[in-house]
Amino acid sequence: MKKLLLIFSLLLSTSLYAQLDSIGRGYVNGYYIGPGANLDGAFLSNTDLDGADLTGATLTGAYLNYTFLSGANLDGADLTGATLTGAYLDGADLSGVTSGNIT
Repeated sequence: MKKLLLIFSLLLSTSLYAQLDSIGRGYVNGYYIGPGANLDGAFLSNTDLDGADLTGATLTGAYLNYTFLSGANLDGADLTGATLTGAYLDGADLSGVTSGNIT
């Protein structure tokens, strides 16, 4: 039970703010954000449906299969050639997303 409480408290205190460089690469919640990133099953949302700030992220050719992006800010992100099979996007801001050839 103590382990479960510790994990839960860590999840609630984890920052989902991405510090991306000028070309949209960086790390959020320990996950690499950038071209070709493998984010399969990554949890980039919290329990209040506030998601990661991925504004302007470059995720060209990235793998986002079953990735939790609920409430994430993807405004201006480049998802060209990305794979999003089963991605959870409810409440995500997809305005300005470049999305050519998403599968």
